[in-house]
Amino acid sequence: MSDSGQVRCWIRLGSHDIELRIGETIVGRHDSCHVILDDALASRRHAVLRFDGKALVVEDLGSVNGVLVNNKRIRKSERLVDGDELKLGNQMLSVHLGASTGRPARNKMGATTMSRIPEVSHDVDEMTLVRDAATLGVLASAGSKALLLGNGGHAEALVSKSLATIMDHVRSGRNVDQETVETAACQALKLAQATRKASWLDYTIALYAGSDRVTPGPVVELLYETVKQVPDFEVDQLRLYVERLARRQESLSPAERFLLRRLEGLVTRLLT
Repeated sequence: MSDSGQVRCWIRLGSHDIELRIGETIVGRHDSCHVILDDALASRRHAVLRFDGKALVVEDLGSVNGVLVNNKRIRKSERLVDGDELKLGNQMLSVHLGASTGRPARNKMGATTMSRIPEVSHDVDEMTLVRDAATLGVLASAGSKALLLGNGGHAEALVSKSLATIMDHVRSGRNVDQETVETAACQALKLAQATRKASWLDYTIALYAGSDRVTPGPVVELLYETVKQVPDFEVDQLRLYVERLARRQESLSPAERFLLRRLEGLVTRLLT
């Protein structure tokens, strides 16, 4: 390996990979952190990851619940190696160190600075998506509890802003991962059942139409359940989405074609 080559370093939080650059990456609950954890057990500024281009070190910033590396609490700081697992609050992050990039490293800017530097603006977008997905996951859990208590209005208030943000990302052409889209869709359909609002059904269909994806099995089954409970639902948007999928069905996998048949069956049921 060349001494001037930078080792690639990233952390994995859920289904999201977050590339680290030279410098410090602050992780915690506060909005000023580079990686924001929506976790009540995480401290506002929980830990800092220091990457020098070849090695990665984690330091506890005086967090209440500490930093665990491979299930052992560190005293202050510790050097990390590929495959190590960090636990911050309830959040698990895995560490990945790869081959040299073969090019000089660039300094990592702070989150506030990055928003003003054009060449790293993609990092801001990626971090925003990570934050939105993590926020949605936490709020969906709280929303599910509210739904179990029969409080559809409270659940709607909890998650509607995050759902709107995910939709904005999809409509702007950003690559929102499948897990986040499915979480948003399932939460919207549960809200449709609780509130009897057809707009949440429309949201789910628009989400998959906008991301040009085939609706996965769990969401299709939930669609079948939900349309029975929302009397004002108009089938036109669903019909147009299904027709668009049908026009490119030759490019779909066998599993996707099966799901398309299920969606076509739902449209037929609603039109008869």
